[in-house]
Amino acid sequence: MSTPEIIHHLDKNTFLNPLEYSRFLLKFNYEAPLHSHAFFEVAVVTGGRGKHLIGDSSISVTLGDVFIIPPGVNHGFEESESLNVHHILISSAFMQKNLADLQLLPGFGMLFDIEPSIRANAAKPMYLKLTDEQFCTVQELLTKVREYKNRNDNYVMCIRNAFSLLAISTLCKMYMENTINDHDNAHSRDTTFVKALSIIHERYYEKITISMLTRATHLSRTAFLKKFKDFCGMPPGEYITKKRLGAAKNMLITTTQSLSDIANKTGFSDASHLSRAFKKEYGISPASFRNKAER
Repeated sequence: MSTPEIIHHLDKNTFLNPLEYSRFLLKFNYEAPLHSHAFFEVAVVTGGRGKHLIGDSSISVTLGDVFIIPPGVNHGFEESESLNVHHILISSAFMQKNLADLQLLPGFGMLFDIEPSIRANAAKPMYLKLTDEQFCTVQELLTKVREYKNRNDNYVMCIRNAFSLLAISTLCKMYMENTINDHDNAHSRDTTFVKALSIIHERYYEKITISMLTRATHLSRTAFLKKFKDFCGMPPGEYITKKRLGAAKNMLITTTQSLSDIANKTGFSDASHLSRAFKKEYGISPASFRNKAER
């Protein structure tokens, strides 16, 4: 697959009103080159088929497939065959505002954080696949919110924000239902192992050792390292670095904090350490990336 040019893209005009935290968009015959943005996106395939791009990987998609795309993650769609995608755009401010409550939802961490981080490298594609009954429920919700598509008064924006919380909660519930009921699902067999990933995602800015992770999984070091590589497609050290770089990348495009502050908050020893790792991973310096994103 030839990789399209990556477009780093802040979409500063997406959420202008202080009360507007979310938008719902339905795209027909949808294709989009690789790009990234500063908000969360929930992409629900509502018809047709095509390919979802994530980094250098692609996943064949069809009706009922759901992808959560966090800020700063390069993604797109190609080879559309009447591919219809309903997008829910959710600002990072909205997620932060409701994070304490959302983190109490079983499945939220896996669906909105862990799976998107490992999707491009996992041995088996990881995303939510809705059952026919679940799809009808989600489609009904998306159809209902379209009644408010062309209105932007404060009442309607609050209603759309409420629909966003409802959509997130509904998808997390469906994710857990599918995980529990699907015995071939990797997550149903690896619930304990996911604890190690949760430690990384919750504490990536701290010093994380293999011993901490093996204690959480009750595996020997050798068994843990093999299982981690099979599950995530890379060793733990590389995974932790990627998680830290993803957090730094997001901070570069959503804050004005200095590189030193960002390095300190994402687990790097200093700004130079962050710069070297960032350029090695993305082929561009943090400063150049920030300047490009702000244009």
